[in-house]
Amino acid sequence: MVVANGSFCFLFFGPEGEPNPGPWILGPTEIACATNWAISAFPFTEYVASILLRCADKAKWTLVPRKGLGLQAGLQTTRLPTRRSAEHRKSIADKKSRAVKDRLVRRKRPFLHIGTDGSARPTNPGPNGAGVVIEEYDNRGRLRRTTTTYEGLGTGSNNEGELYALGMAATHVLTKCTHLGPHTPILIVSDSQLAIGLTRYRQRPKAPDTRALAHSVRPLFDKLRARFPLTLILWAPSHRNNPINDAADTAANKGAALSKAGKGLGAEAKEWKIQHGIFAPRPNRSSVQQHLY
Repeated sequence: MVVANGSFCFLFFGPEGEPNPGPWILGPTEIACATNWAISAFPFTEYVASILLRCADKAKWTLVPRKGLGLQAGLQTTRLPTRRSAEHRKSIADKKSRAVKDRLVRRKRPFLHIGTDGSARPTNPGPNGAGVVIEEYDNRGRLRRTTTTYEGLGTGSNNEGELYALGMAATHVLTKCTHLGPHTPILIVSDSQLAIGLTRYRQRPKAPDTRALAHSVRPLFDKLRARFPLTLILWAPSHRNNPINDAADTAANKGAALSKAGKGLGAEAKEWKIQHGIFAPRPNRSSVQQHLY
């Protein structure tokens, strides 16, 4: 029995001590099942049983002998490796996005910190909007400019707003940030795992309302990564007191308010823009704040 790289290579022993049939490579879940099966199928000696105990201890499992049944036939798994809860995963993702941003600030080199969000209010689907907040830092790690853009998208789902916001962010960087060098880091945070999966990991869109939008946003991100190779998209859970997440959420709510008031994009206009990959907001949908030191 060998432990290597977190995987377990089980070598099952037959009655005569010959390997049978092994070795097998098993994952974390299969090892518990294989352990129980092996214990019931083969008359282990105390030596082999002690190896199982030591191996299980390294895997942070508990193999406890049943009382009165002996060591050979009485071993059982009482606890499998615990998976991280949803709240734990959110906490780790939030800390990661903040740590990456803080590290870029400490390096004292120009970079962009971008937050995107989509909103559908008061119902989902319903009047929806997209919001983007772009923070530009200088070579001393100081915030120089904050650009906020939003757009009303008419009637649609929250996922449409999230994907549209990523398209708006990529369009802004490609058209408005021509003064940046090719090695400028760009950190994009979004609270939508679906939008990140469709763009960064190129997952297959399942919902019909996001299929055309995903195929239109992906080429923009290919251009963005080709021009700025140090582009990173991270998931940052919402409602974690993350300033750029909250600002993007406020901008997306403004877009949803426009749609609710009947001032958002019409269905034909939105379809045309998505089809041609044009995500630039209409006039009077953005604001720029300069930070002086």
